[in-house]
Amino acid sequence: MMLIDVQLRCLRESLYAHLETGQALSREMALLQETKKHIAQISDEATGMEAAFIALERLYTSLAAADTKRADELAHQESEHRRIRHQHYLQLQQEMDSQYEELQRNSVHARAAHAERSFQQDLEMYRQMQSQATPGGLAQQQGKSSQVKSIAKMPETDTAAAAALADSSSNTSGGTVSAHGAKEAATTIITKHQRPPRQPASPEPLSTVRRHHHKTQQPQPQPTAGSSEDDEDSPEAIVILEDEDFI
Repeated sequence: MMLIDVQLRCLRESLYAHLETGQALSREMALLQETKKHIAQISDEATGMEAAFIALERLYTSLAAADTKRADELAHQESEHRRIRHQHYLQLQQEMDSQYEELQRNSVHARAAHAERSFQQDLEMYRQMQSQATPGGLAQQQGKSSQVKSIAKMPETDTAAAAALADSSSNTSGGTVSAHGAKEAATTIITKHQRPPRQPASPEPLSTVRRHHHKTQQPQPQPTAGSSEDDEDSPEAIVILEDEDFI
């Protein structure tokens, strides 16, 4: 009896184990069925999406075929706008270059005008200073028909040339002065302003030098208009020949 009870207990335990295994298998089968259903739904959705993609592809192909002309027009418009922008840029660059060149020219003219004004101001200031420093003033004959000739550093051997110059000036002054008178006046003025070459100083006694200085001292002539003492004392005197001096 004990053996039979033991065998029955073993059978009951094995039966419970098989029952639990069957229940687990049934649950897995139910889960598998549900998974198959989900897979079928996903497959249907994928088929629908594939059909939708095919429809979209057909629509895109039809639209692309229909809008080919429009795409060409857009590309042509874009190239035209690009060309217009390039031409406008070139025009602006040319205008800027021309403005820069004009500014350069204006700057050069302005500098030249400023330099000329500065030169005129300096010249006027120099003339004023000379007129203040010289008793007779500067010999300026603006707006007159007189002919001014300057003779500097002329030795005695050039008297004939000075006479010829005076002759030519007398001929161009309207015939008011004769050629002989012009020659004599030029010769007199030139010899008046020339000085003989200086002799080296001799070692004389102081008393002899004083007597000699006392004997040779003579009154100096008064300076005439248009000349100064500095001009008479300087060996490089400038003689001004005018038509009015010979009238």
